[in-house]
Amino acid sequence: MKRTRLFARTHRAQALMEYQVLIPMGILIALMAGAIGAFLTTSFQETADGLQPETQDCEEGNPGSNENDTQGPSYATMAGHSVTLTSHVYNETTNTTTITYRVTSSGDPAISHWILALPANVLSKLSSASEFYETGTDPTTGVTGIKFDRGYDSGDSGNKGSGNKGNGNKRSDAGIVLVGAPQQPRYAETRDIMIILVGDFEWNGVTVAIKAGTQTYSSTITAPVRIKEDNSCDNDGSDS
Repeated sequence: MKRTRLFARTHRAQALMEYQVLIPMGILIALMAGAIGAFLTTSFQETADGLQPETQDCEEGNPGSNENDTQGPSYATMAGHSVTLTSHVYNETTNTTTITYRVTSSGDPAISHWILALPANVLSKLSSASEFYETGTDPTTGVTGIKFDRGYDSGDSGNKGSGNKGNGNKRSDAGIVLVGAPQQPRYAETRDIMIILVGDFEWNGVTVAIKAGTQTYSSTITAPVRIKEDNSCDNDGSDS
């Protein structure tokens, strides 16, 4: 009887020791199984994400002044006359760009007309201007774009774009040249011309040309050259 009880206790002790070894092994196996499952889940998720089409981040537009978007010179001088870009502002609400060029005619001969070589795709977006204009190719300068034909005052008896040029000297009836008073300072007339276009544009250098007297001159100035692509978030690319 005692031997039987002793054997039973010994058997239970051995079984307990075996369970103490098996329990940690079971926990370890469970942890390993969990880690493998997490790895497989992450791998499947990464694979699924990789199969999704890429989406383009939408950049919110910058309404208002876009002065830093221009490329090319903002000032052009030709035979003492000048054309300067003074401002350009895009209005997101009205989807219009308002541009102002300051044209200065210095002295005689004065500017009779000037032309800005806007591309055809920009001219098609032309809404209005602050002075009378024509579009097409100017036969005098050979430049195609928007032409402003209102002449400038030369300061010589109010003549506008006349091309008359006096030297301050006079000739007597006997044909003797009399040296007159020193020449007066060159007269300058400045006007701001506003151009309104529909849309927002990219900028670069274009030809600007003037006619003064019998001569024509050209230079380069920054101007709209193409309409900006629509990168707004309103267009999700889906078919309607």
